[in-house]
Amino acid sequence: MELLNATRKLRLSDPHAELPIKNHKYIKNCTELYMANKRIDKIANFDAFVNLEMLWINDNQIQHLDGLDRCFRLKQLYAQNNSIRSLEGSSLRYFTFLQELRLYDNKLKDLQGTLNVLSRLSYLRDLDLFGNAVVEEENYRLQVIRAIPSLHVLDRHVITDQERVKAASGVAKENLHQVFQYLRTRGYVVSCNGTSLEGNSNDLAQLENILSAPGSIQWKELIQLQCALMTAQELQQQASVCFDMCAALQRRLQVLDTEDAKSAVSK
Repeated sequence: MELLNATRKLRLSDPHAELPIKNHKYIKNCTELYMANKRIDKIANFDAFVNLEMLWINDNQIQHLDGLDRCFRLKQLYAQNNSIRSLEGSSLRYFTFLQELRLYDNKLKDLQGTLNVLSRLSYLRDLDLFGNAVVEEENYRLQVIRAIPSLHVLDRHVITDQERVKAASGVAKENLHQVFQYLRTRGYVVSCNGTSLEGNSNDLAQLENILSAPGSIQWKELIQLQCALMTAQELQQQASVCFDMCAALQRRLQVLDTEDAKSAVSK
């Protein structure tokens, strides 16, 4: 009985109730929806809103950004002032066209886990994470700028050229714990000569010798490390993308060659 009562208290979102007209055509063509301050605990009932581009779900009690998988056309999402603790497994992975994301004043604590999700949003230009625990991490802005190169504005401050240069330059050796954090978020265990490394000072010294960079470890080395640790499926996916890009370039070159040949004949 207690479990049943707890379930009844859970407030689900009801986007249909916010519309003046509730037929299928109106719902399908809806591009903006305002659902702030609705005391929502869980996002639900959005499957029919396939053309939604702007959504306000701020100032609720939402803990997970799920339930929006069908809203893949979203460009602006306002989810600030909620209780979101993690972005992993959220609907964000479907938001290919997302440009603006407001997540300030939530409860995000894992910066690397957060960046693992946000780094896939190639059109993201404006991100606000202010008021989350992740902003307290060392070199927070530089880590975010490096992970999401498309960003123009972070936490309501325009990203400067100097910040981009610094973010691209590398990570100081004394901050090698970031490498361990990165590896742990991917579920890998670091070892040297059969001995597991946990990230303490002795382990960091061993990792420093392994990567052997003068003064700092360049980001490209971390990328190489990432590639070395990819699963077979991930490598296959990366290879498929490269092959597709090469094929597209070859087709384009063939078109250009044909056009040049026609131009020469006409002359």
